[in-house]
Amino acid sequence: SIKMLLLVVAFLVLSASAAESEPLVETEDGNLNVFVGENNTVSFQQGALSIDLFESFDNIGVVSAEVVASASSLETLVTGIEESVESIATSVNENEESVAVEFSSVRADMSTVHTSIDASLGDLAWQGSEVNRSLLQLDATVSSMIEVQAEAAVVGSLEASLSSMMNTVSSLTASLSATTSAMEEVLVCNADGKLFNSGTGECDLAQPSPLTCAPFDEIDHLSYVLQVTTPPDPLVYYPGDVVKFVCDSGFFVSKLPQSTTCQSFGGWNIDPPNCDPISNCPAGTFVSTPPSATSDRMCASCPSGKFSTSSNSDSCTAASSCGVGKYSSASPTSTSNRQCTACPSGKYQPTSSFTGTSCSNQVQASITSCSASSRHNGDYDCRFAYNGNWNDGGGAAWATLSQGAGSWIRVNFNKPMYINRFRWKQRNCGCEWYKQVRLDNAAAATFVDMPNSQGPHDRTFDFIGPTTFIRIYATQQWSKTNNGFNEIQFFGVPA
Repeated sequence: SIKMLLLVVAFLVLSASAAESEPLVETEDGNLNVFVGENNTVSFQQGALSIDLFESFDNIGVVSAEVVASASSLETLVTGIEESVESIATSVNENEESVAVEFSSVRADMSTVHTSIDASLGDLAWQGSEVNRSLLQLDATVSSMIEVQAEAAVVGSLEASLSSMMNTVSSLTASLSATTSAMEEVLVCNADGKLFNSGTGECDLAQPSPLTCAPFDEIDHLSYVLQVTTPPDPLVYYPGDVVKFVCDSGFFVSKLPQSTTCQSFGGWNIDPPNCDPISNCPAGTFVSTPPSATSDRMCASCPSGKFSTSSNSDSCTAASSCGVGKYSSASPTSTSNRQCTACPSGKYQPTSSFTGTSCSNQVQASITSCSASSRHNGDYDCRFAYNGNWNDGGGAAWATLSQGAGSWIRVNFNKPMYINRFRWKQRNCGCEWYKQVRLDNAAAATFVDMPNSQGPHDRTFDFIGPTTFIRIYATQQWSKTNNGFNEIQFFGVPA
């Protein structure tokens, strides 16, 4: 192949050069330089790799000599062939038969020559392969040298770094030694109640000016108060001075403690805090915890049924209820009271603490039973006073037995009622009429004046109740015989 041919040519050139001069070996800066011929140099680190380079060159020289010898033998054969051809040419002119004989002899000689050439070429091919193998071995050797040289460079770099680190450690050791020595001198002076003067290297009796702490930076809404009787002017902070942090009104210190102390080394032990604005409790809330110099105002929502209309209220106000004759037209919220509206015409609301949202229609109370101070006889029992019959007479009206003022009748309702209206009709005879009665139950009483006439009459008054009964008690009379009522009715709204 072309590559093999080039290797053989390179080998022959190298062998020729080697024949002119022996390899030269020398060392320089720790490297081993091998000179095979002019400008043919191989360098490698001394001691890094062990190779038999001279043995490789000896093998190359032996092979080269054999190749030269083979070439010389081939040249001799060619010269003999040329001489035979010339002899054949001469003999042709003399004798054709002799030429034929000679030509046959030449052919035999040529066959011998070919055989010899083939043998020589075979030897030459084997020798060429040996040369190629030697060159490959030399190439591998050179590659190994290059790798060893690269590794040696890395090792050299590491050695340089280590040397630099050792120098740094030595420098630090020297500095530490000098510092330790200086500290020992300071301690010796301090033990004697003196101070070390670094300029003179001596212990001085004079005390230096004490260290002071730097003044504070300005912070919004924050003041600094020096805790001494008379602050110096200009203000200088010395070790031991205590400064209190004070926020403007409406602000509080957001970080504790509230003071800082100037230390002996000339610094403060606590950095100044910020002043945060005190929060406001909006309408619908109240102040659960008042603010202080170090804490914010705490707020809480108004509970159900209570409200506040301004900020920072101390407490929430209970929502009001609606009075008699009114209903709740707007329920209370956390920020507003209940709104009350008067009942529309024909509707009633009897209580003074009403929270309902509507008024009621007035209804007649249902009377289920009765009792009385007396009765004229069985035909004038109290039960005939509410039977719906407005006429007088037995089975239709209630009549006492010769009573006027001081007589009474009680009617019982089927359910609790608020009563605010009374209708009645007295007996037919004007000699048996009441002038005034009192309507009462266990909790309240209302007086009703009665005209000097039979009626029927109708009176409206403030609600009585809630109640399950009303007693009509005669306080005054126009006249007295067997006073009573033809009919009585009560109206109101259910409780």
